[in-house]
Amino acid sequence: MSIKLKHCLTSHVTKFNPQSRGFDIAGQFDTLVQPIFPIGMPKLSIYLAFEGLNRDTNFEMRINSPSDELLSSGELPVPRDMFGQGRKVINIEKFVISERGAYTLDILEKTPSGLKFLLTETLFTTSYPPKRQFGDGEVEAILSSKEKIIKTIKSDFKPVDLETSVKLQLSLDVNEKLEEDHILFPENNTLTLEGNEYDLTGLRREMEWMFGRPIPEQQPQNEEGSVEETK
Repeated sequence: MSIKLKHCLTSHVTKFNPQSRGFDIAGQFDTLVQPIFPIGMPKLSIYLAFEGLNRDTNFEMRINSPSDELLSSGELPVPRDMFGQGRKVINIEKFVISERGAYTLDILEKTPSGLKFLLTETLFTTSYPPKRQFGDGEVEAILSSKEKIIKTIKSDFKPVDLETSVKLQLSLDVNEKLEEDHILFPENNTLTLEGNEYDLTGLRREMEWMFGRPIPEQQPQNEEGSVEETK
C-alpha cells in the first residue's frame, strides 16, 4: 500500500490532548482574507495525518509561496502506529504571509536511495476582500442621508517593514474637506514610501464596505485613557 496523506489542516494553534489522545485544533482555516500584505502570523500550525506507512518514516517538507519561493523546510519524522498510520504537527513561529495566492506544502519521503517526491498539498489561499459594487443611486442616497452614517473614513497605514505611518482619508464625496495631517487615498491604490511601493487595493475594498453603516458611538475614556463601560 502506497503512502497517502489523509488530512492536512492549517490553524493558529494545534495541541495534543493527553486525555482524548487526539489533537485540539483552534482557528482552523483554508482561506485568509486580508486588506494588506505582507502580514505576520504569530504561529502557523499544520496538522498532517498519513496512512499506508510500513515503518517509522522520515519525510522532508517544503512550504512554498504563491510565486514558488521556498519559505520553510525541514525534516519530518512520523512514527507509524499499529494500523499503518501516522500523525504529525508542524508549528512555525512568526510566519510571514507576503503575497496573495495559494501557499503549498511539498512532501518528500526520505529513502535509502534519496528523496522521493510524494505530493503537493495546498495549505491555504490568501485574497483581498471582494470589491463592493454600488447600486444605482446608492452613493447619492448615502451622501444625502440625514442619519449618522459613515461617509468619510480615515485610516492610519503603517507598513510592517517601516517606522513610517501615513494618515489616509477616503470619502464618497470628492469635495469633502481633507482632515489635517491626512492625505487623500491614492486613486491608483499605490502608495510610495521611502522608495517602496505598497498596493492598497485590499485596504480600499475593506474601507468601501463601511460606507453607509451607522457611525459607532464613542465610549467615554477615563483620565488614564482606557475605555470605560457605558451604563
